[in-house]
Amino acid sequence: MKRLLVVTLVALTGCGGLVDEADDFRNASPSRQGIDIKVPSSGQALESSEVGQTQQALQGDRANTYTITRGATVVVNTGTAAWLKICEAIVSYPPTTLGETEAVWGPWTDALSPNTYKFTVTKVATGYDYVLQGKDKTRDDSAYLKLISGHHEPGAAAHQGNGTFKMDWDAAQQLPEHAADTIGTAEFAYSRNDQLDVTVDVQFRQVNDNDHPGQRVDADYAFEQANGGDGAFEFKVTNAQSQRWTIKSRWHRDGSGRADVNAYNSPSDTTPMGTINECWGATFLSTYYKESWAGGQTWGEEPSCAFATAEYSTL
Repeated sequence: MKRLLVVTLVALTGCGGLVDEADDFRNASPSRQGIDIKVPSSGQALESSEVGQTQQALQGDRANTYTITRGATVVVNTGTAAWLKICEAIVSYPPTTLGETEAVWGPWTDALSPNTYKFTVTKVATGYDYVLQGKDKTRDDSAYLKLISGHHEPGAAAHQGNGTFKMDWDAAQQLPEHAADTIGTAEFAYSRNDQLDVTVDVQFRQVNDNDHPGQRVDADYAFEQANGGDGAFEFKVTNAQSQRWTIKSRWHRDGSGRADVNAYNSPSDTTPMGTINECWGATFLSTYYKESWAGGQTWGEEPSCAFATAEYSTL
């Protein structure tokens, strides 16, 4: 579905003279809000399967909690990238119709596809509402399904503003052509202030659990990044032993950072069975590590950490 839509999006184009007038509408697209989650990188690729692993590293090795944090951002970014690329590909062309309060790209149907799509952006009092819709091409317009819907409030200057949007992969399952393993929903809330500091909150609900085929899973993420400065990322994971881990990682611009972990015996527990604290330097090598339970592994000195005190996730 995604491949066919991106490959032939030129069919969505209308009159070329409308490009400039449509900029306010196209800039509301979720693909233009810079919501990708970025953690300092060592240049080594990480696989999403690393998320939720809790094996111990050694002092001087690459910090395991950094690896898990970096891997979690891969899961979030790759899980939504294809849909955001669709939106960006669409709005890169002139709209099919353009009025004072609405721009519409489509409807469009590839010659060999059973699906029809359209993308609509509507100006409202507080900003812009938008929706990417799809339907069986043989049905009338009442059959359109909302695949992505959201709202964007522009800031005073470019790249500022806030908004929310929802991706509904369950709705896409009702289309004649769809990705069978892409299920559930994702809800985003984002903000970028006049200093271009950014926050992004993401809630995945009942998405495909790659580690347990045939099962669904929920996941929450919270990201904040000062423009050119410190960043933080919080998330919840459940490992193969059904233990829940809430992790908050913080880092400086040079890459040095700290992660503080609460470990729970089960997803429903509210009192942690213990904590893990780890710090790393600018090259992501572990400099401090402590497990709170009896016999837990410990090394390094906490005062030398990039962040000297623990700060746990509130997710």
